[in-house]
Amino acid sequence: MEKFIKVKNVLLTLLFVIMLIPVNSCHKDDNDKKQETSTVSGEWQFLISPNQSYHDTDTVHGLTYSDFKEGSSSYSEIYLYEDKDQNIFGELWGYKINGKRNGNSIELIFYSYPDGPFNEDTPIKNMEAFTKMNLTIDEFGNMQGGGSYFEDPESEWTKIDSYFIDAKKLNNISNPNLKSSFKHILCEIASTFSSYLISTLTYGVFRPMASCYGHKDGGGFYAFGNEGPGSSFPIYTQTVYLAWEWSWCKVRKYDFRISLKGKSIGYEALKDEIHKMEPIFNLLKKIGFKDFDAFVNALDEFHDKYGGFALSAAYDTHTHNMSLYVNHEKGSSYDAKHDLLIEIIKAGLDGLCRNVSVYAGQEINDSWHMRRSDIGICNSDLIIFYLFGTNKVLYN
Repeated sequence: MEKFIKVKNVLLTLLFVIMLIPVNSCHKDDNDKKQETSTVSGEWQFLISPNQSYHDTDTVHGLTYSDFKEGSSSYSEIYLYEDKDQNIFGELWGYKINGKRNGNSIELIFYSYPDGPFNEDTPIKNMEAFTKMNLTIDEFGNMQGGGSYFEDPESEWTKIDSYFIDAKKLNNISNPNLKSSFKHILCEIASTFSSYLISTLTYGVFRPMASCYGHKDGGGFYAFGNEGPGSSFPIYTQTVYLAWEWSWCKVRKYDFRISLKGKSIGYEALKDEIHKMEPIFNLLKKIGFKDFDAFVNALDEFHDKYGGFALSAAYDTHTHNMSLYVNHEKGSSYDAKHDLLIEIIKAGLDGLCRNVSVYAGQEINDSWHMRRSDIGICNSDLIIFYLFGTNKVLYN
């Protein structure tokens, strides 16, 4: 009997060991899977929600910050790659990323491109740190945390604004390079948003100031150059400024400078060009001149008083307000602003928007409240239309 009990105990022990092996194997598989899903490398989606939010009190084109709602924004196509030393590299539309992982803690810094012609091959050492995030990755591979901005003395909001991050991995692609060009996206969206003013004024004829190379300027990009009229056409050209910054869906005030530059075309040649294009666009008739002779009489008087000049219109797709910029070489800016030529043009443009503001001078300053996240969803676009003039204009 005692021998039987010993055999029984041995068999029970053996059975227990046999049962334990698959259990341990299962735990090992779960751990391996958990380790695999928690790697940072892959394509991500980041949801940004406001924590602290700076509210400016300036009135811009009759509107203040309180006239605009704010809310969360979602960014996709964020590519991250974690190397064997837990260094993190990546990029997204308009930014490149560097970071470091320490266990479950992750630090990410987003770098913005320098002002000037946009080049996606710009090395990160030549870019500027824009925002920093401290995140924690959980057992399921998701990341949560918060972020703030590197302070810019000229931008008060960078001292206040902060946000929450909730990030999830979309797939395990381990390539830190974008799969689609930001320049392509920029130009595609800019062309879409520009359709209203362009189709209204030019029957849908699009005459870009420059080819779509993208020009970074402050918190956004000019899609088709930032100098009018550009090199291709002497009059009736367009560009689009797309506000684009890492943020939740929120407006901030953008300040612009519109500066008169050197001669683009002689005055008599300008009149010939306008006369040649009028049967195609009927622009003068649209903006209130009964015939070409009436326009030329008003234009001659304006040129005699104010010298070299350039007229531009800027239309904000978000507020539906417009500015008419009257850049001129000489004379009183007050008088130029109220000249008969300008009064007729302003009245003609007034039916295309909510409100038209007129500014005059060699150098003009203007501001707009613009949204700047979620490309194509939460962005404001400023469509700039170079009407006509003898001189070039730099938009900055």
